[in-house]
Amino acid sequence: MQFVSIKDVLARDPGVVVTQDGTGPAAGGLWNTSIAVGDLLVLSSPSRYCLGGVTLQKRNGDAGLYGKKEHIALPGGAIAWWPGGGYLSYEIQWATVLYQPVDKQLRPLPGAAYPILSHAGIPGFPGRSGQNIAAGDVTGDGKPDVLLTLKDWGGDGYFPDGLRWGSPGYRPYEQRENAYPGHDPRRDERLPFWGSKALVAFQQSTRYDENDGLGRLACKNLFGGYAGDDVLCTLLPRDGPFEFSLSRTYRGKSPASWYAVFAGDGSEPIPSIEGEEGAGGAFEFAGVCKLECGDTLTTFADGGACILPGGDLVTVDFVGVIQYFRRVGPGLVFKELPVSVEGGRIPAIHGCIGTVSTEHDMAGHPTGRIVLSGENGITQAVGFKQNPGGLWIECPDDHVLMASGDQFKEDILVVPSFVDGHVAVLGSGAGRYSKARMANQAGSLVGNRMVPYSPIRVQAGPVGSVQGTTEERWGYTCPCVFDVNGDGGRLVISGDISEYLWLIAPDGKRTVLKDRNGKPVRTAWRVRPAVFSIESGTYLVTLDQANRGVVFQLDGTTLEEIGCISNPDGSIFGEGKHGGARGRLKFEATRGEGALPDLLVGTTVGTSMGKFTAPLALVGRLRSRGTPDRWRIDRVEVMGVDAGDGFAAVTFGHHCCAPATIPDGWDGRSPKRGTTIVVGAEDGRLYQFKNPRFSEA
Repeated sequence: MQFVSIKDVLARDPGVVVTQDGTGPAAGGLWNTSIAVGDLLVLSSPSRYCLGGVTLQKRNGDAGLYGKKEHIALPGGAIAWWPGGGYLSYEIQWATVLYQPVDKQLRPLPGAAYPILSHAGIPGFPGRSGQNIAAGDVTGDGKPDVLLTLKDWGGDGYFPDGLRWGSPGYRPYEQRENAYPGHDPRRDERLPFWGSKALVAFQQSTRYDENDGLGRLACKNLFGGYAGDDVLCTLLPRDGPFEFSLSRTYRGKSPASWYAVFAGDGSEPIPSIEGEEGAGGAFEFAGVCKLECGDTLTTFADGGACILPGGDLVTVDFVGVIQYFRRVGPGLVFKELPVSVEGGRIPAIHGCIGTVSTEHDMAGHPTGRIVLSGENGITQAVGFKQNPGGLWIECPDDHVLMASGDQFKEDILVVPSFVDGHVAVLGSGAGRYSKARMANQAGSLVGNRMVPYSPIRVQAGPVGSVQGTTEERWGYTCPCVFDVNGDGGRLVISGDISEYLWLIAPDGKRTVLKDRNGKPVRTAWRVRPAVFSIESGTYLVTLDQANRGVVFQLDGTTLEEIGCISNPDGSIFGEGKHGGARGRLKFEATRGEGALPDLLVGTTVGTSMGKFTAPLALVGRLRSRGTPDRWRIDRVEVMGVDAGDGFAAVTFGHHCCAPATIPDGWDGRSPKRGTTIVVGAEDGRLYQFKNPRFSEA
């Protein structure tokens, strides 16, 4: 079977449309980098995440906001502005930084990209990859340098005992005794929200609810308009109904970013010697940044940095925490000083996986503002002051350059489920539930965001998930919609990071689904269940903790497991995944050919369905036969398009995708029937397929 990415499908098939954020499709969503130069905003994200790439947006008059997007010829990923004029970009495959000259409108000149340096082959760098670039005078000699952020996911912390998180036997946590705070002195895993010790002073109030298995952090005074009033930290289960994360500790050091400096000689960043292998002649590796104590300067997990006057650094880490490092004395030695935010807000951006850059004017000079961005699609530019005691910045939420507005790039890993033919409830990797009204306008799928479906936000808690501490800010809400009471109303039944299934009312009230003995039912995490009613009863399909496809009978909020789902070859559907690779699938029941519904399923990379294994995230349809307690997949079909020389299955990146049928005249209980499928993807977009084509795998 052939496969084609959604990016290529959009380029040639006008029948497939995407939610618009400006004129999209464009870069954005996951691992986003933003730089502001003159009247342009340049956005970049890696191409592996569905619609990665680089785009420009031009400022609209004096409003400070940015409008129409246009693609530019730069590779997706890390980008920066070179002080002498031009863009720097990072090519991850060859570990090389490229320089791109620009015209008078600050647009890159076509066909003129020059490799200027590579960290490949430098001692200590193998096995690490660059993820962020900054340019400025770090060394203090008056000449611009290149600062390259490299990530180290370490063998003794994120992969303890030499096992990766997808391996059988992987054990990232151990039981804590006497509130032992873990192995990493920078983190306090006893906190209910964000493990950094630097944030202790900003914890306003926390309350626990053992019946719901939740910790609630009141964040009304921490952020501005984007956060809401409550954040729910879902407490990770062990053997009993709930286990508070306070009883676990992370094993080993946290994954880290560290910062390598390549000193410039003051010349233009263009190789002076042609034909030589390796880096150009303008830069020389000067070392990595250190702290006064002699330790390497690191920040938590993935991150980025920018260079302020005097060679000082501002960093944003994987969970959005902002830090300030002042250069002290000769060499690359720094001292961390506190960051204070206007209004006493928390020193963090509201979207995790953050990046930071310095803003420049049309002449390429710094403006005195820094640009903050994260995976939530919000970009902010704030003024700053370097004081003797630290760094002061304006409140980011009060200085937004670009936001998702009424579109869906606010979150990654978006999971739609339609209430009717126009309204959808959306879950997300960021742990939110929201509601939107969908419409087609001028060939584009447009959504007007309504009030949040629920005022809560789900997060993993202090030490993250089975995958490691980097998961602590994410909740992976995966809602489906169902008329539970048979009164015509619609409630959400959702999976999330907690390994439980929840019945959720619009006011935020959550009820965990239990078995007949009153014990909460544990399932695989991050799965959207399929819930439907047929003549023989009401049923729920999901994955169990062994990652097997299972069928439950549903009575109110009570579940009773009645059987597993078999592949066409007789094997159990989904079996064999471990650790962080478990779960992720998104099910939906649709009208089938017999008594049982068919199952739409959004896969992850490596999902096995009998003899067919999904190479990437794609949409499958499981044609079913049998009875609910003896469910058998008759055949597996995948959604795709005509590729000219035959059928090609459409792929949606690496992590997962979430198909949802726009129903025709749905009663809220029976399997859905419709001719249009909307697919939520990891880049935060929704892709619409009218009359989608399926072919047997």
